[in-house]
Amino acid sequence: MILLKKNKYKLIRIVLIVIAGLSICSCQKKRIVIRVVPPSNIYDTDDLAVIDGNYQRALNRCQERLKELPEDSLEAAQVYKQMGGIYAAFLKDKDNALKYIEKAIEIDKREHDELGLAEDYNELSKIYIINHENPEEGLPYLDMAEEIYERYGWTNTLAMGETLAKKGRIYREMGEYKKSIDYLEQAQEIFRENQAEDALVYVNIGRTYIEMGRYVEAEEQFLKAMEIYEISGDDYWMAETSYQMGWLHLIQGNHEEEIFWYEKALEHYNEDNYQDRALIYNNIAVAGYNLGWGPEQVLTMCIKACRDIEKVNPRYPLIEEDIRDYKHNLEMFYKGWTRDMSDEALRRIIKGRFWKEESGIMKMRGNENVFISKHGTPCRA
Repeated sequence: MILLKKNKYKLIRIVLIVIAGLSICSCQKKRIVIRVVPPSNIYDTDDLAVIDGNYQRALNRCQERLKELPEDSLEAAQVYKQMGGIYAAFLKDKDNALKYIEKAIEIDKREHDELGLAEDYNELSKIYIINHENPEEGLPYLDMAEEIYERYGWTNTLAMGETLAKKGRIYREMGEYKKSIDYLEQAQEIFRENQAEDALVYVNIGRTYIEMGRYVEAEEQFLKAMEIYEISGDDYWMAETSYQMGWLHLIQGNHEEEIFWYEKALEHYNEDNYQDRALIYNNIAVAGYNLGWGPEQVLTMCIKACRDIEKVNPRYPLIEEDIRDYKHNLEMFYKGWTRDMSDEALRRIIKGRFWKEESGIMKMRGNENVFISKHGTPCRA
């Protein structure tokens, strides 16, 4: 039995939960580009952005910045919406996302900052893009943002492009794929007119094509994104796109290609991208099992997944969920191969009391039926 769990952040990420063999856009007319310089009261938050997937570092910088600002200022509102977007997109934490974005909305309404409100609504829509529950509830916020930008003459600005791109993502979650492609292509047209072609739009078009079963076109979109990321030297998003290529091949049952692209992703992630790397190791274990790998290779990948996810700090609810899932996979694979169904065996494998480095290989010790990690790192409870 295989359960597919859509999880994680930014792009749709998946965790594969395996019981391991207990039985073993249409085109728009050309438009004039309007470039608008942001008002002087808009606070620059570029230095608070998530870099290389390290959302915790960004959140820490936001908290430090808030200490320097008046609590109810427009500048603080910019930081609040930044934090809300991070909680929504990276941590799937609806409660914290709402808490901070609603603070920003309260300030921007009081100060009659309509452009600030449009930004708030864009950040709020991320909750419905990432959580996959009632995604249509995010559309009214994007409609309000779009209406504000149109009134201010921001029809062809990057801000409008971001709004349309988010609409495309929401329509994909709603299963309205033609509308999704239409809005994503409109967004890309705006980005091109502003000399700012967005690789992430290609990624999202590719993901929509996957949902439509148009796999060749999906791969073309991912490869276009990779070309842009390679030129910009953006290793993190190159890794993310490689991950999507792996998912594309998983859908098609091409597990060797799937693993190839997962390994490419590992080459581009930083060593401290623990959450991302854990997901990759977990999925390599599942793909390897499907290819007929033995206990040494599969359990090694499971142990690496457990090891890396345990390093994520602090432990938000999403991280705790991942920890449970990766341990579940390790337990089920272990039981499938050892046939040891006892509660004691389960506790032993989870607590990792017997994991240690021994001759650089994974093997069983006597009658204990415990596999040894070649890295010697315990999967702690």
